[in-house]
Amino acid sequence: MSGTNFSSDDRFDSPAAGNEASGSLGSLPHSARTNSLRSARITMSIIGALTVIMHLVFATFAQEWADFQFNNEIQKQQELGIEVNLDEAAEFKASSVRTLQTLSYICAGLGLIYFVLGALVYHFPVPCTVLALTLYVVGQAIEASADPTILARGLFIKIIAIVALIKGIQAAVAYQREKAAVGF
Repeated sequence: MSGTNFSSDDRFDSPAAGNEASGSLGSLPHSARTNSLRSARITMSIIGALTVIMHLVFATFAQEWADFQFNNEIQKQQELGIEVNLDEAAEFKASSVRTLQTLSYICAGLGLIYFVLGALVYHFPVPCTVLALTLYVVGQAIEASADPTILARGLFIKIIAIVALIKGIQAAVAYQREKAAVGF
């Protein structure tokens, strides 16, 4: 290739690096592992985007959700003949809105971490893919502890995300072994 200089790490850092630049790593298995890492990167980006969007929407509509929930609860209490202190209910609702918004912003920040992991997956394949899967599973577990019905919602998508991240880990391990075997 005239005029193009590749460093020894170029063959590992980009899926676009061609077989001619990758020397002994231009094999079909290497290409498959690189494609799997690309899939893991895409999966992390999709999870990140969905997480950011979903939680920013939650934060935006936290007040409306709280109004709806509290009005329903107050109405139920009043129908049962239970006297409700509206001032205390308003304070509790305001606190609930702040808590929901704070948690939503924290979760949106978690979504941004998926983008960072995806960007770094070619440099640190195993740590990035393992961390992405761990964050995803722990995040789902935390949400399920708050509302167990969340597990069933979008179950097919969640299974696809977990399988894609597991395949990404497998590819990352093989990719890193191959990289170490060649001496990089």
